[in-house]
This record gives sequence, C-alpha cells and structure tokens, in this order.
Amino acid sequence: MPLQLGLELTVLGMVLGNVVLELMDVYKLCRAEGSISLGIRTHFLSFWNYMDMFNMALQLMAALVWFNYQQMRRQDLFPKLRYDVYDNAASPQAGAHTRSRVRLT
Repeated sequence: MPLQLGLELTVLGMVLGNVVLELMDVYKLCRAEGSISLGIRTHFLSFWNYMDMFNMALQLMAALVWFNYQQMRRQDLFPKLRYDVYDNAASPQAGAHTRSRVRLT
C-alpha cells in the first residue's frame, strides 16, 4: 500500500509539474509578445500544444477520478453498526447470561 501511494503521488507530481511548465511557457510567450491574447495565439499555433493541453486535461481528470474513487473506497471501510451483539462491560447486566451457567462450589 505505501508503495502504491508513493507511485501515485509521484505521477500526480509529474502531471502537476507538466502543467506548471506549460503555463510558464505561455507566460514567457505573453511577455515576449507584449500581450496576453497574442501570446496565447502564438502558443497555440503549434498543433502539439493542443495535444499537450488535451493530454494534461485527461491526466488531471484521471487524477480527480482516482481521488473520488479513493474517497468512496475509504467510506466502505467503516461499516455501520447494525446489531449490538457484544456485551457492554459498563452495564450491570454484562455477562449475565454466562453467569447463570457457572456453578460456584
């Protein structure tokens, strides 16, 4: 389990790092062009930047679905108490059914 969590966090870190690097690239182009709209247009002149954006969107969606799945799975680990079948040690009648069978001599 710790290995799986470590690997999943590594993948999430790599995806977020990729998003940050792409945003830095757009920021540099905006500064070079002197305008936000021109920088964004220049960035998306390349078909591969569209592919990068699509890839990052899919990876972020996969991370969100994974997080949602893990949250639902964790809720299933805590079953609700339906029947109280155990004696309450603080109750005066705890273990009364077992005391009647024991004979003291």
